[in-house]
Amino acid sequence: MNAITGISPEKGAIPIHFDTDEEILAACIETIGDTPSDQARVVHIRNTLDVQNISVSKAYAGEIASNSKLKTLTDWKEMEIDPTGNIAKRFRTFNNADREDR
Repeated sequence: MNAITGISPEKGAIPIHFDTDEEILAACIETIGDTPSDQARVVHIRNTLDVQNISVSKAYAGEIASNSKLKTLTDWKEMEIDPTGNIAKRFRTFNNADREDR
């Protein structure tokens, strides 16, 4: 916990463990200093071996709009947390028919 309090979780000698996604997200937000949580740059990656489709926070909207290699596949949505404290809707698989030209 001192690594989180010290705003440097990467320096912890023992990997930090949390029981729920909600606890993880709260701890992460604590380490970003004065950045408001609605401006947090959050990336949720299902599989680091396949990063073609990832979920990102709206804080990345400007970068996505200005980079022709990136596009949004859905409208922006809030991350939903279920009653157990975990992310309610995990990743959706997209195929070419699902993709909107954005």
